Amino acid sequence: MMFRNGVSFDYPFVEAMRSMLPLVDELIVNVGECGDGTLDLVKKFAAGEGAGKVSWFTSVWPLDEPGMRTGGRVLAQQTNLALDRCTGDWCLHLQADEVFHEDDVSLLRGAIERVTLMPDVDGLLFDYVHLYGSFDVMQVSRSAYRREVRALKLSCDPRSVGDAQGFRTRDGRKLRVLRSGARVFHYGWVRPPEKMREKTVFMDKLYHGSADAGAPATGDNYRYKKFPGLKKFTGTHPRVMHERIAGKGWRWDLDASPLEWKPGDALKIVLDAAESLTGKRFFEYRNYRLAGGKSVPAPALSGTEKPKASLVVTTYEMPRHLALVCAALERQSERDFEILLCDDGSGPVTGAVARDFIRRAPLPVQYFWQEHKGFRKCRILNKALAAARGEIMIFLDGDCVPHRHYVRDHIMMQESGCFLAGRRVELGEHLSARLSPRAVRAGYFDWPHPSLVWSVLRGESSHLQRTVRIAWRWLRRLFGMMHVDDLKGCNYSVSRKALLDLNGFDEDYEGYGREDTDIELRLLNFGFKIKS
Repeated sequence: MMFRNGVSFDYPFVEAMRSMLPLVDELIVNVGECGDGTLDLVKKFAAGEGAGKVSWFTSVWPLDEPGMRTGGRVLAQQTNLALDRCTGDWCLHLQADEVFHEDDVSLLRGAIERVTLMPDVDGLLFDYVHLYGSFDVMQVSRSAYRREVRALKLSCDPRSVGDAQGFRTRDGRKLRVLRSGARVFHYGWVRPPEKMREKTVFMDKLYHGSADAGAPATGDNYRYKKFPGLKKFTGTHPRVMHERIAGKGWRWDLDASPLEWKPGDALKIVLDAAESLTGKRFFEYRNYRLAGGKSVPAPALSGTEKPKASLVVTTYEMPRHLALVCAALERQSERDFEILLCDDGSGPVTGAVARDFIRRAPLPVQYFWQEHKGFRKCRILNKALAAARGEIMIFLDGDCVPHRHYVRDHIMMQESGCFLAGRRVELGEHLSARLSPRAVRAGYFDWPHPSLVWSVLRGESSHLQRTVRIAWRWLRRLFGMMHVDDLKGCNYSVSRKALLDLNGFDEDYEGYGREDTDIELRLLNFGFKIKS
């Protein structure tokens, strides 16, 4: 880590250091010379809870050297001073306004352990949570970067570049990285307004060379304002931030603030909408190269580790369809879930598809089989429920091919006291027969494919509108997509606790149909609400 003026600019640098302690063997801290008490707090932390791990040193920022007051280059120069003192195989990097979440510690440790054995991977990518103006507001537009590299193998000889936001190898190559699934909470835009202004004036000098201490070069950019891309943050903050959040001494209300609009926002809104629909951020600049499978392969779950969700896939004598579903599950954007394949007595071909998927899957998979004595879906669902470890239960039929954000959306849309009921696109027989696992892996369902559009126009397939993924809640409400009349057993989710409280599925339902209506009515009678 490196920073200066941590106290005067109200950086959560102590919280940042504290969040790193469970993950590192040594913590190197470069404190730029300043007279605001920052160094005293670092010394106190190093002598107290950081004893034996924290090693600090001071440096003078060479702001009088040519080029050091443009583009934030001094930040990379100071980061490299700390990087040069690292002695381990890996380096974790945080800026003074960034914090790790304790819930991600085991996930990150596991990712580092697995990637250590992958010679073609240089580091790990982290997902960013950008807070803005207040601790209950986050920024999700393309104006805020989605991911950055914050774990590096020292064997690739990394150097901090630009304004210390990213890294390259010493010869200038972008790092090859995988997504870790861990998060960085960024609090750079959450501090008292007067501190925000002081910090902006100083940082503008590092980027623009401004010598005017009274007027930031970026105008009133420091002022908190409501603009497109802000929404309420409903997640949990890292535990190390709780005391700071409780002592917050200012108020900025997103809902009460007027929307401020600039002509350039129109393009951002269009691109944000495209990202919401496709899951892709067009024209995104990346300080890195994604390697291979893009995400760290998931390990087999131990006896104590629990995933976020358990995905239950039911099948009977549809091996070709199951192969398509498995191909889609291999490329899910969410990785923290397990798969429970429930087979109601299929023959050896379906079993072979299941076993092949278990060998190839980047996720933990369990396979349940029962002798076929008619339609006994509820019985095998109860077996899966008893074995499931996820907090959320997601149910998918074995002939329904999920979108690549399917699991992620079910997790993100969960709401206390509700169950989610989804729908499906009805594919025509001709189009279904032409589909292959290779086409699914290549992203056939990421966006309405021309062949699917043509099939709908010919009247063979239906519900084309359901192929368009809209993740923004306000847009879903605008189009009435949050409302759904009933639950279909092919696509829904609910908390595992709710199902256990209901005593699971009613095994008296034998023969096709109405077992999904039964679970819907019991959830409604239990006080749950249905939403899509």
